[in-house]
Amino acid sequence: MRGIILSFFFFVGTFGYLFAQGEMPVKWSFTAEKINSQEYELILTANVEEGWYVYSQNMEEDGPIPTNISFDKGQKIERLGDAIEVGKKKEAYDEMFDMQIVKYANKVKFLQKVKVERGVKVVKGEVEFMTCDDHRCLPPSSVPFTIKL
Repeated sequence: MRGIILSFFFFVGTFGYLFAQGEMPVKWSFTAEKINSQEYELILTANVEEGWYVYSQNMEEDGPIPTNISFDKGQKIERLGDAIEVGKKKEAYDEMFDMQIVKYANKVKFLQKVKVERGVKVVKGEVEFMTCDDHRCLPPSSVPFTIKL
């Protein structure tokens, strides 16, 4: 129990310090490439500062929060398969989480193919992610996006 309480204060303290300093070690950009009249590949790119990591979409429970791409409800969008991760992948045992994890350094692209109804001009949604360095983590963040097709 004591470890959980200490961990909580460690994470809260780190979070408060980093936001007080205005630090966010991950910057996102969003684009789309047209495949045909109704299909696009959405490209969600995380540029990650040196020493920090973003986690894979495919993580076990009780570990870091996996990256998750969601679309605003009511849009006429169909996912065509799972998003593909492209980047400097590091897959190893992580002492901080006491488990095997997959994380990315420097830059990672999440490529999601979608099919949209005719006339759809934009895709809106958000990407939820968590970032850590070798000693601390920031709480999960959500970044909204609007991608022109």
